[in-house]
Amino acid sequence: MKFHAIKHAVPELVIDNDQALMMFRDRNHGHFSEQDLDEMERKIRAGLELTGIKKRHITPPGLPVGHLVLDAARRAMQEADTAPEDIDLVLYVGIGRGWLEPAMASWVQHELGLTKATGFDILDACASWMRGLDTAQAFLEQGHFKRVLLVNSEAGMSAFANLSLTNTTMMEQAFAIFTVGEAATATILSNANPEKPHIRLRSFPEGFDWCLIPLSNAACYAPDTIGKLDPGRFYAASDKIVSTSIRRIVQTYRSDDHFNHGAYDIFFSHSASGKAIEIIAAQLGLPIEKYVSTHEEYGNTSSASIPLAMSLALEKGQLKRGDRALAVVGSAGVTIGLASFTF
Repeated sequence: MKFHAIKHAVPELVIDNDQALMMFRDRNHGHFSEQDLDEMERKIRAGLELTGIKKRHITPPGLPVGHLVLDAARRAMQEADTAPEDIDLVLYVGIGRGWLEPAMASWVQHELGLTKATGFDILDACASWMRGLDTAQAFLEQGHFKRVLLVNSEAGMSAFANLSLTNTTMMEQAFAIFTVGEAATATILSNANPEKPHIRLRSFPEGFDWCLIPLSNAACYAPDTIGKLDPGRFYAASDKIVSTSIRRIVQTYRSDDHFNHGAYDIFFSHSASGKAIEIIAAQLGLPIEKYVSTHEEYGNTSSASIPLAMSLALEKGQLKRGDRALAVVGSAGVTIGLASFTF
């Protein structure tokens, strides 16, 4: 499989941690005592310092975000010298969306004039892009399609990142809201390179309710768990999902001879926590200087994390043709994924 192009787009507005905490205080002023606000701010700030996140790009509520993914896709197509009629499969691989039906891929096709393509959505939380990579590889190998466009738009997330809390006990589940950043990406793939990526995705459903955004009818399916939470709000038991993801990623890597015997020039990860990737790198014997970080400047960009890092690495000359790359992701579900490939 060959990567022909990877591009990204982000909102112009940048919010640092101090600004995010100021927004939190403004949103909750009058609901809590100053003492409670001070204590919650202290905990949030300590958590952000632990993750290493300093800034994030966001779209102010009410402003459009659709142009971001379309811009990334158009620039990727230009970079790959790919005309609209050359794309025969569109995979929308992300959480961010404006509707449940039709597929977001259908809207992307319409806006870009991809009249020769078919498309559908893949939704597996922060692992969506890697699921898409695995799916694209299977289709390309079987010869069903020749050129695939993977897109996601983890933008407009302020709709889910509600900073208003009703009580201090919500802090643990609400902390992840403060890590969220926005980005859209586009990746163009073909089967021009006969070497296959090595991808392993595993799910451990004991943590299915540790990280979630409920719909309004969640109680119809899971009345005793997800159905008890406010619809449309992002919840995460951050400590549980991060620690479990670390453990499962390390186990999967060590149990797979392909990963164990690999030599990597560069590696990427989902950007939830810088501390988590330091632990993973240390346990797997990966030099941390080969890691391309996005979490400090962009925050947790969900399924856009890995392609965003690859796009930035290409712009900076850190990622070059022929490089052996490793990508890892820990996601809601709990799903973990690892991929090694030659760029």
